[in-house]
Amino acid sequence: MQIELKTKATLLRDFTDIQYYTDGSLQRASTSIDSMGLGWVNVNQEAVCFSASAILWPSSMKAEMLACLAALIVSAPKAQVTLFTDSAATIAGFANLNRLTQQSVRK
Repeated sequence: MQIELKTKATLLRDFTDIQYYTDGSLQRASTSIDSMGLGWVNVNQEAVCFSASAILWPSSMKAEMLACLAALIVSAPKAQVTLFTDSAATIAGFANLNRLTQQSVRK
């Protein structure tokens, strides 16, 4: 997966305004382990897409967050990134992260 993400990052490195559609899902299985699917499609170059699966501590929100993080990982550091997701919980989670980074820890 690391090589695949590096390759995609190379393909997208010149984009300063980049957009992704992201999705994640949780597959519950009674006879095997639960798994999460995650992925994204780049709007600027639809041929550049990514999908993966994960199994540890499965949840639908985690799958959605991993899809968003995977998109951010391959984006250029100074790029303006827009993520389109259907998960209100993921949007709220990222909003909460932004609020947490603005707090200071004092004793």
